[in-house]
Amino acid sequence: LRDVYKRQIYNGATFSLTAAGDIIATTGQSIGTDSTSSGNIILNSTTGGINIYGGWFGGLNSSYYNGDSGIISLTAANDINIHSAGISSSSNSGKGGDITITSTSGSVNITDSQINSYAQAGNAGNIIIKAAGDINIPFPTIISAYSVSGNGGDLDINSTNGGINIGNIRSVSESQDAGSVKLEAAGDINTLSMQASATGNGGNIDIISHSGNINTSNGQLISFTAAAAAGTINLQAAGDITTGLIDAYAQPAPTSN
Repeated sequence: LRDVYKRQIYNGATFSLTAAGDIIATTGQSIGTDSTSSGNIILNSTTGGINIYGGWFGGLNSSYYNGDSGIISLTAANDINIHSAGISSSSNSGKGGDITITSTSGSVNITDSQINSYAQAGNAGNIIIKAAGDINIPFPTIISAYSVSGNGGDLDINSTNGGINIGNIRSVSESQDAGSVKLEAAGDINTLSMQASATGNGGNIDIISHSGNINTSNGQLISFTAAAAAGTINLQAAGDITTGLIDAYAQPAPTSN
Protein backbone atom coordinates (compact mmCIF):
# COMPACT_ATOMS: atom_id res chain seq x y z
CA LEU A 1 0.00 0.00 0.00
CA ARG A 2 2.07 2.89 -1.27
CA ASP A 3 -0.05 6.03 -0.96
CA VAL A 4 -1.55 5.92 2.50
CA TYR A 5 -2.79 9.47 2.37
CA LYS A 6 -3.03 12.19 -0.24
CA ARG A 7 -3.90 15.10 2.02
CA GLN A 8 -4.23 16.07 5.63
CA ILE A 9 -7.31 15.02 7.60
CA TYR A 10 -8.38 16.34 10.95
CA ASN A 11 -11.60 14.61 11.92
CA GLY A 12 -11.11 13.48 15.52
CA ALA A 13 -11.93 9.85 14.67
CA THR A 14 -9.63 6.86 14.97
CA PHE A 15 -7.57 6.20 11.86
CA SER A 16 -6.75 2.49 11.65
CA LEU A 17 -4.95 0.85 8.74
CA THR A 18 -3.88 -2.80 8.47
CA ALA A 19 -2.03 -4.17 5.44
CA ALA A 20 -0.39 -7.47 4.63
CA GLY A 21 2.39 -5.69 2.72
CA ASP A 22 4.30 -2.46 3.20
CA ILE A 23 2.69 0.77 4.39
CA ILE A 24 4.37 3.76 2.75
CA ALA A 25 3.44 7.38 3.44
CA THR A 26 5.24 9.53 0.89
CA THR A 27 6.66 13.02 1.28
CA GLY A 28 4.26 15.71 2.45
CA GLN A 29 1.42 13.40 3.39
CA SER A 30 -0.12 13.70 6.82
CA ILE A 31 -2.54 11.76 9.00
CA GLY A 32 -4.15 13.88 11.69
CA THR A 33 -6.99 13.53 14.19
CA ASP A 34 -6.88 16.85 16.03
CA SER A 35 -10.40 18.25 15.69
CA THR A 36 -13.29 18.48 18.17
CA SER A 37 -12.45 15.14 19.79
CA SER A 38 -9.39 13.00 20.20
CA GLY A 39 -8.64 10.11 17.87
CA ASN A 40 -6.08 7.35 17.66
CA ILE A 41 -3.72 6.56 14.79
CA ILE A 42 -3.00 2.85 14.32
CA LEU A 43 -0.86 1.46 11.48
CA ASN A 44 -0.20 -2.27 11.27
CA SER A 45 1.72 -4.21 8.63
CA THR A 46 1.34 -7.92 9.32
CA THR A 47 4.12 -9.17 7.00
CA GLY A 48 5.77 -6.02 5.65
CA GLY A 49 7.29 -2.79 6.88
CA ILE A 50 6.26 0.81 7.53
CA ASN A 51 7.95 3.76 5.82
CA ILE A 52 7.02 7.36 6.63
CA TYR A 53 8.72 10.15 4.71
CA GLY A 54 7.48 13.39 6.21
CA GLY A 55 8.87 16.26 4.20
CA TRP A 56 6.99 19.55 4.42
CA PHE A 57 4.28 19.19 7.12
CA GLY A 58 4.26 15.41 6.79
CA GLY A 59 3.82 12.92 9.61
CA LEU A 60 1.32 11.66 12.19
CA ASN A 61 -0.56 13.96 14.54
CA SER A 62 -3.04 12.74 17.16
CA SER A 63 -3.52 15.87 19.25
CA TYR A 64 -6.49 17.28 21.12
CA TYR A 65 -6.36 20.69 22.68
CA ASN A 66 -9.48 20.45 24.89
CA GLY A 67 -8.90 17.03 26.50
CA ASP A 68 -6.77 13.90 26.35
CA SER A 69 -4.97 13.29 23.07
CA GLY A 70 -5.06 9.95 21.27
CA ILE A 71 -2.51 7.20 20.98
CA ILE A 72 -0.21 6.56 18.04
CA SER A 73 0.72 2.93 17.35
CA LEU A 74 2.98 1.64 14.57
CA THR A 75 3.50 -2.13 14.33
CA ALA A 76 5.25 -4.04 11.55
CA ALA A 77 6.81 -7.42 10.98
CA ASN A 78 9.77 -5.90 9.11
CA ASP A 79 11.66 -2.60 9.29
CA ILE A 80 10.04 0.67 10.35
CA ASN A 81 11.66 3.72 8.75
CA ILE A 82 10.69 7.29 9.64
CA HIS A 83 12.44 10.22 7.95
CA SER A 84 11.85 13.97 8.32
CA ALA A 85 8.51 13.43 10.02
CA GLY A 86 6.72 14.70 13.09
CA ILE A 87 5.06 12.00 15.22
CA SER A 88 3.07 13.95 17.82
CA SER A 89 0.36 13.39 20.42
CA SER A 90 -0.21 16.62 22.33
CA SER A 91 -2.82 18.23 24.56
CA ASN A 92 -3.29 21.67 26.07
CA SER A 93 -5.81 20.66 28.76
CA GLY A 94 -5.52 16.85 29.13
CA LYS A 95 -2.98 14.06 28.84
CA GLY A 96 -0.51 13.56 26.07
CA GLY A 97 -1.07 10.27 24.26
CA ASP A 98 1.17 7.21 24.32
CA ILE A 99 3.33 6.55 21.26
CA THR A 100 4.36 2.96 20.47
CA ILE A 101 6.63 1.86 17.62
CA THR A 102 7.25 -1.90 17.30
CA SER A 103 9.07 -4.01 14.72
CA THR A 104 8.61 -7.67 15.62
CA SER A 105 11.29 -9.04 13.24
CA GLY A 106 13.16 -6.04 11.85
CA SER A 107 14.83 -2.78 12.81
CA VAL A 108 13.61 0.73 13.63
CA ASN A 109 15.30 3.70 11.92
CA ILE A 110 14.22 7.26 12.72
CA THR A 111 16.14 10.16 11.16
CA ASP A 112 15.69 13.96 11.14
CA SER A 113 12.38 13.63 12.97
CA GLN A 114 10.56 14.46 16.21
CA ILE A 115 8.72 11.91 18.34
CA ASN A 116 6.75 13.94 20.86
CA SER A 117 4.14 13.39 23.58
CA TYR A 118 3.34 16.75 25.17
CA ALA A 119 0.85 17.96 27.77
CA GLN A 120 0.25 21.49 28.94
CA ALA A 121 -2.03 20.63 31.89
CA GLY A 122 -1.93 16.83 32.33
CA ASN A 123 0.70 14.12 32.21
CA ALA A 124 2.75 13.48 29.10
CA GLY A 125 2.27 10.09 27.49
CA ASN A 126 4.78 7.25 27.43
CA ILE A 127 6.95 6.53 24.39
CA ILE A 128 7.90 2.90 23.70
CA ILE A 129 10.11 1.77 20.82
CA LYS A 130 10.87 -1.93 20.42
CA ALA A 131 12.58 -3.95 17.71
CA ALA A 132 14.02 -7.40 17.19
CA GLY A 133 16.95 -5.84 15.32
CA ASP A 134 18.86 -2.59 15.62
CA ILE A 135 17.29 0.69 16.72
CA ASN A 136 18.91 3.72 15.05
CA ILE A 137 17.70 7.17 16.13
CA PRO A 138 20.67 9.50 15.58
CA PHE A 139 20.90 13.26 16.19
CA PRO A 140 19.13 15.56 15.34
CA THR A 141 16.05 13.41 15.97
CA ILE A 142 14.47 14.22 19.35
CA ILE A 143 12.33 11.88 21.45
CA SER A 144 10.45 13.86 24.08
CA ALA A 145 7.78 13.19 26.74
CA TYR A 146 7.27 16.67 28.16
CA SER A 147 4.69 18.16 30.52
CA VAL A 148 4.28 21.68 31.82
CA SER A 149 1.91 21.00 34.76
CA GLY A 150 1.86 17.18 35.02
CA ASN A 151 4.42 14.37 35.05
CA GLY A 152 6.83 13.67 32.24
CA GLY A 153 6.21 10.39 30.42
CA ASP A 154 8.29 7.21 30.63
CA LEU A 155 10.63 6.41 27.72
CA ASP A 156 11.44 2.77 26.96
CA ILE A 157 13.71 1.76 24.04
CA ASN A 158 14.38 -1.97 23.68
CA SER A 159 16.22 -4.08 21.09
CA THR A 160 15.96 -7.82 21.78
CA ASN A 161 18.63 -8.98 19.31
CA GLY A 162 20.45 -5.85 18.12
CA GLY A 163 21.99 -2.62 19.33
CA ILE A 164 20.79 0.92 20.01
CA ASN A 165 22.21 4.15 18.59
CA ILE A 166 20.32 7.20 19.89
CA GLY A 167 20.77 10.96 19.88
CA ASN A 168 18.51 13.11 22.07
CA ILE A 169 15.93 11.65 24.44
CA ARG A 170 14.25 13.43 27.33
CA SER A 171 11.48 13.19 29.92
CA VAL A 172 10.75 16.57 31.47
CA SER A 173 8.21 18.10 33.84
CA GLU A 174 8.23 21.81 34.59
CA SER A 175 6.20 21.38 37.80
CA GLN A 176 5.94 17.71 38.87
CA ASP A 177 8.03 14.54 38.39
CA ALA A 178 10.01 13.41 35.36
CA GLY A 179 9.43 9.96 33.95
CA SER A 180 12.01 7.20 33.70
CA VAL A 181 14.30 6.69 30.71
CA LYS A 182 15.41 3.15 29.87
CA LEU A 183 17.53 1.73 27.05
CA GLU A 184 18.01 -2.05 26.86
CA ALA A 185 19.66 -4.06 24.10
CA ALA A 186 21.39 -7.32 23.36
CA GLY A 187 24.24 -5.51 21.61
CA ASP A 188 26.07 -2.20 21.82
CA ILE A 189 24.36 0.98 23.04
CA ASN A 190 25.62 4.41 21.94
CA THR A 191 23.99 7.59 23.24
CA LEU A 192 24.34 11.34 22.87
CA SER A 193 22.06 13.17 25.33
CA MET A 194 19.67 11.64 27.86
CA GLN A 195 17.70 13.75 30.31
CA ALA A 196 15.12 13.07 33.03
CA SER A 197 14.58 16.45 34.68
CA ALA A 198 11.85 18.09 36.70
CA THR A 199 10.88 20.62 39.31
CA GLY A 200 9.70 17.60 41.31
CA ASN A 201 11.63 14.33 41.39
CA GLY A 202 14.10 13.68 38.60
CA GLY A 203 13.60 10.45 36.70
CA ASN A 204 15.74 7.32 36.73
CA ILE A 205 18.02 6.56 33.78
CA ASP A 206 18.86 2.93 33.01
CA ILE A 207 21.12 1.68 30.20
CA ILE A 208 21.56 -2.09 29.93
CA SER A 209 23.56 -4.03 27.32
CA HIS A 210 23.33 -7.79 27.79
CA SER A 211 26.11 -8.78 25.37
CA GLY A 212 27.81 -5.59 24.20
CA ASN A 213 29.36 -2.28 25.15
CA ILE A 214 27.92 1.05 26.33
CA ASN A 215 29.32 4.34 25.05
CA THR A 216 27.92 7.66 26.30
CA SER A 217 31.16 9.63 25.85
CA ASN A 218 29.79 11.89 23.11
CA GLY A 219 27.11 13.40 25.32
CA GLN A 220 25.63 13.50 28.78
CA LEU A 221 23.31 11.64 31.14
CA ILE A 222 21.41 13.98 33.44
CA SER A 223 18.76 13.47 36.12
CA PHE A 224 17.93 16.84 37.66
CA THR A 225 15.47 18.23 40.17
CA ALA A 226 14.88 21.87 40.99
CA ALA A 227 13.15 21.18 44.32
CA ALA A 228 13.08 17.47 45.30
CA ALA A 229 15.23 14.36 44.69
CA ALA A 230 17.20 13.47 41.59
CA GLY A 231 16.80 10.02 40.11
CA THR A 232 19.36 7.24 39.90
CA ILE A 233 21.57 6.62 36.86
CA ASN A 234 22.40 2.96 36.25
CA LEU A 235 24.65 1.50 33.52
CA GLN A 236 25.17 -2.25 33.07
CA ALA A 237 27.10 -3.95 30.26
CA ALA A 238 28.68 -7.30 29.49
CA GLY A 239 31.56 -5.45 27.80
CA ASP A 240 33.11 -2.02 28.16
CA ILE A 241 31.41 1.10 29.52
CA THR A 242 32.74 4.44 28.24
CA THR A 243 31.11 7.58 29.60
CA GLY A 244 31.02 11.32 29.25
CA LEU A 245 29.26 13.58 31.74
CA ILE A 246 27.01 11.76 34.22
CA ASP A 247 25.15 13.99 36.65
CA ALA A 248 22.31 13.28 39.09
CA TYR A 249 21.85 16.43 41.09
CA ALA A 250 19.40 18.62 42.99
CA GLN A 251 19.40 22.37 42.84
CA PRO A 252 20.04 23.75 46.32
CA ALA A 253 17.07 25.39 48.01
CA PRO A 254 17.42 29.16 48.31
CA THR A 255 18.68 30.36 51.69
CA SER A 256 17.03 33.13 53.63
CA ASN A 257 19.02 36.10 54.82
